[in-house]
Amino acid sequence: MVSSVPVPRLKGVGFRDAVGLPGTRTRPSLGLFDEGRSIDRIFLAGELKSGEGQVHSNVRASDHFPVSMILSARSKHRDSWGNSFFALT
Repeated sequence: MVSSVPVPRLKGVGFRDAVGLPGTRTRPSLGLFDEGRSIDRIFLAGELKSGEGQVHSNVRASDHFPVSMILSARSKHRDSWGNSFFALT
């Protein structure tokens, strides 16, 4: 897994990985000696929750694979959680 300087800094100020697949490659291989890289992430902070993180390695519409997760947020008007699908392409 490739990690850059911003990732530990974001985690250090309260952000967390919303997809939860740290070793999964999000960029395909570019040749014989390149295995691809894990470089795309979705970060959350605060009371937001995430689940069902996925890297869609079967979608070849870009030079990166789409990343998705289910986002949950607490309703201000009632004590319940609502879910929404979120994708980064």
